[in-house]
Amino acid sequence: MLDEINGASENSSNHVHSDEAATNHAEENGVTTNGVLPQANINGIKNGVEGTSATNMMATLTINESRGIDPAEFEIKTKTWSEDFDAMSDRQQQEMVETLLNRMDHHQLGNVDGYIKPLLQRDFIVLLPRNMAESVLSNLDARGLAMASSVSREWRNVIARGSLWRKLIERHVREDSLWRGLSEKRGWKKFLFVTTEQATLLIAIAQGAKNRAEAEAFRATLSDPIWYQHEFYRTLYPQIQGDIALIEQNWKTGRHRLQRINCQSENSKGVYCLQYDDHRIISGLRDNTIKIWNRSNLQCKQVLTGHTGSVLCLQYDDQIIASGSSDATVRIWDVETGTQLNTLIHHSEAVLHLRFHNGMLVTCSKDRSIAVWTMHSAHEIDLRRVLVGHRAAVNVVDFDDTYIVSASGDRTIKVWRTDTCEFIRTLSGHKRGIACLQYRDGLIVSGSSDNSIRLWDIECGACLRVLEGHEELVRCIRFDGRRIVSGAYDGKIKVWDLKTAMDPRTPQPSICIKTLVEHTGRVFRLQFDEFQIVSSSHDDTILIWDFLNADPETVANNAVAAVEPAESDDDDADANDNHMEVEEDEGAGPAPLNGGPAGDGADMADDFMPQQGGAHENGPHDADENNDSDANDNGDDEAPAQQGYLPEQMDYHQPPENNLLAQLEGAGPHAWPRNGVRDLHRAQRQLYDEVRQVRQEYPPLEQIIRLGPSDRNAMVAERELEGQVM
Repeated sequence: MLDEINGASENSSNHVHSDEAATNHAEENGVTTNGVLPQANINGIKNGVEGTSATNMMATLTINESRGIDPAEFEIKTKTWSEDFDAMSDRQQQEMVETLLNRMDHHQLGNVDGYIKPLLQRDFIVLLPRNMAESVLSNLDARGLAMASSVSREWRNVIARGSLWRKLIERHVREDSLWRGLSEKRGWKKFLFVTTEQATLLIAIAQGAKNRAEAEAFRATLSDPIWYQHEFYRTLYPQIQGDIALIEQNWKTGRHRLQRINCQSENSKGVYCLQYDDHRIISGLRDNTIKIWNRSNLQCKQVLTGHTGSVLCLQYDDQIIASGSSDATVRIWDVETGTQLNTLIHHSEAVLHLRFHNGMLVTCSKDRSIAVWTMHSAHEIDLRRVLVGHRAAVNVVDFDDTYIVSASGDRTIKVWRTDTCEFIRTLSGHKRGIACLQYRDGLIVSGSSDNSIRLWDIECGACLRVLEGHEELVRCIRFDGRRIVSGAYDGKIKVWDLKTAMDPRTPQPSICIKTLVEHTGRVFRLQFDEFQIVSSSHDDTILIWDFLNADPETVANNAVAAVEPAESDDDDADANDNHMEVEEDEGAGPAPLNGGPAGDGADMADDFMPQQGGAHENGPHDADENNDSDANDNGDDEAPAQQGYLPEQMDYHQPPENNLLAQLEGAGPHAWPRNGVRDLHRAQRQLYDEVRQVRQEYPPLEQIIRLGPSDRNAMVAERELEGQVM
């Protein structure tokens, strides 16, 4: 066969040479040959060798197209060569093709290449076994899956037979808490994680079948139930995406549906801590009780009594409730029956915060200590270790399997190792006491009475970001993978974007997504998830901010509320109830004017209000700082004591035009700070705080004598704290 090819090649070569001679002879006489221009004409377009070679190439192509063998002979030779080719080995076949390719010109090789390329392309999805093809396509996201469906009918069939849209939704539900929560709240979780037969019946019922029998009859009429399911899940996915986009938009715009629980406390008002799930809200109140609320109708279904002081912190799981109180005890309750199971007595002062997880309980107290407990059972809880190091009340603790994190009125955050309780490092940066904190995944977020929020890297101790925006003490804070939510004594709840906060290039104003204003008192506690915020306040209410089922008009309402806040009643606290003080270490600054001692639940109002009846009840705390409890499961009752100093020139017996307080009062409500408070005592506190920044000392005794009786009593109380009783 090769000899025949070589012989044919030699004949073709001889023909070419004779044809070229004929062509050259014709060109010398100035005539065209087979449509080729004479050399002289070509030289008119191109000069030199280039023109000559172009002419030769065109002449060669024309001659090659004109030569060939008889079609019948070609068919016989093709058949003979094909049989000889089939008899060759793989290596011989390859050499044969290479010989043929080497004898072809560039134009022929181009045509062969165009023929070979499609032969080399394989639809690997069609050629793979079905389970392997499904495994490959199951790694695509929604956009890739939609594009793959449009490739061919075979690909679309693989996607349908493999239920890949359903598997994609199930993967999101397993990995993303937003998808998981939405599947439960919207009710489409029942279509997931079931057999193919069950899925068909459930979809049929959802689409109109009245009962299972009717769904069974409908399934029997389906020619292909797999494709029926495929269309359902393919349609369900974009609906879920639209729902998620709407929720995110509601968070950004503040659109929500508000539900309110009025706790109706009989004596002292205020909800200091809470935790919730889909079925209940458990709250700790200033009136010494724990109240359990039904989520479906927002009614109180159970009241737990036993604490003799305000319930400052709590946490529960599916078995127990652990609560801490200003009575210095930790009590364990049965979460279903409300029966008290155990009482832990260790701390000498109010238990401000607690956390338990995986058989470990950590509590912190106003006595400046942290207690680590081992929980064998609800009835058997042993004290394992006591951590000391803070120089003021320890307001909040949090921990995981690696670190215990604590924050205090001494303005520091301390990190301890969980397994050995060994001290690791101190984080410093806040200018006043730290009131709240949360720690997870190596990130600490803290709020302080310096009105700021700080983000910390627990491994290196660096402050990553400072967030400012609250006008008063940041009392509670929580964060997840998307956002930070904070509540403060200005009555506002702020939502911050965590991702932008972690980017140092992001300007400060763009980090705060939304400010929510509904509470008429200080925000003591909040907790949130992907769909809602649940918050509590000194106004004795629990508010549920629902961003999943939002009311359209709430955006406008929030805008009005932000401009014209409601009046606050949070200055009616009992002057002898003061559990939120934060001690300050020596050398951290001058003692406060109204450093309120322990008692039963006063708030920051008491530290600035003129007190009736002389000194506070339970003794002093050298603190100008505030404290708080963990935003997840606790709030505390200790009113933070801020520094306030009366200026010597302030005389309440001066004419009204020279009295700053009288000027402020006479200016009308629109001239007051827009923080939801318009009462006289709040204005007085604000003036005290402003003067503090200018004058860092106590007024002389003669100045105190010129004050009114109630003001003088407050000053006397402060002098008693310093051992300077008049």
